[in-house]
Amino acid sequence: MGDELVDICDENDTLTGEQRMKSEAHRLGLWHRVAHIWIANLKGEILFQRRSKDKDIFPDRWDVAVTGHIDAGEDPVDAGIREAAEELGLSVRKERLDFLIKKKISAAFKDIRDNHFIYVFLLKSDVSLDELSLQAEEVQDARFMPLKDLRKDILEHPEDYIVISDYHMKILGLIEKKLG
Repeated sequence: MGDELVDICDENDTLTGEQRMKSEAHRLGLWHRVAHIWIANLKGEILFQRRSKDKDIFPDRWDVAVTGHIDAGEDPVDAGIREAAEELGLSVRKERLDFLIKKKISAAFKDIRDNHFIYVFLLKSDVSLDELSLQAEEVQDARFMPLKDLRKDILEHPEDYIVISDYHMKILGLIEKKLG
């Protein structure tokens, strides 16, 4: 939400001790950190959010349930928990988050060079859509999709999603293994 101070790291995810505003990190292509929480229910469905139409990049596209930059000095788990509360109105306890992977991503959009490390977590939860309180500035909609249908929809309609390299398919594969 807006601009925030982030820790800068090198291409190996080692913190440099430098802090910059997120907008500056994007403009200069500086490496920084992001947290994602993928939410799966007991039916094997994955929660996705539709980004606000007013977002600077990828407006009106489906994205991971919880996404956000890790603020300067913040732990990836705490950032994910904060973002879940802000974006979805969802209260998450640390012990419920299952760390999946750290993914290095480098992408460019318009005048943004987004070089970041994504700390990816899985939350198994039977939260209903009615229990969510969507933050209008960030999220306009949310939906659950069966994992296999989501994979197919991303491949057939990539223009509807934020799709960067093989990220989604890799994470969906990891979630499939975790769900059994």
